[in-house]
Amino acid sequence: MLWVLASSGYPPIEIRDFKEVIGKLADNAQFVYDGQIDGTNMFVGMFAYDSSIGRNHSLRILDELRIVANQHKRRVVNHISLGQSFFIRFWSSSPYRVSDYDKWHSYWLDRKAAGYFINNVVDLVAEESVSLNEDIWFPAEGKEGEKIDEMHL
Repeated sequence: MLWVLASSGYPPIEIRDFKEVIGKLADNAQFVYDGQIDGTNMFVGMFAYDSSIGRNHSLRILDELRIVANQHKRRVVNHISLGQSFFIRFWSSSPYRVSDYDKWHSYWLDRKAAGYFINNVVDLVAEESVSLNEDIWFPAEGKEGEKIDEMHL
């Protein structure tokens, strides 16, 4: 599990800094994956509560993620929360259970991005608890209706 955290003690994440930050995170993810024996999937996430990056940057951000991953799943940053409302998730299989999907989805979730980020962390470490109680962990309306854009790996 890898994280980059930006808090109120640091300057907000700006669009000009995103590629550098995400590139370092992807490098670290690949380093950890390459050292694994069992190939377990990891949560590779960036959480920036303070960010000037918004929904109008969605395609640019998704393109930067695609470029940095360079078609390697071991370099994918799979969860990103930027500001209060902008959330990105990488799906290996679609939310509709189609396998070999390999896409990032970006969402504008009115003041819910941090909650979705944290809930996805909990889902990784306590999958059974979350899957048996999804109505407790995630809003009933879900997030797919709030999808802005998507992009293939």
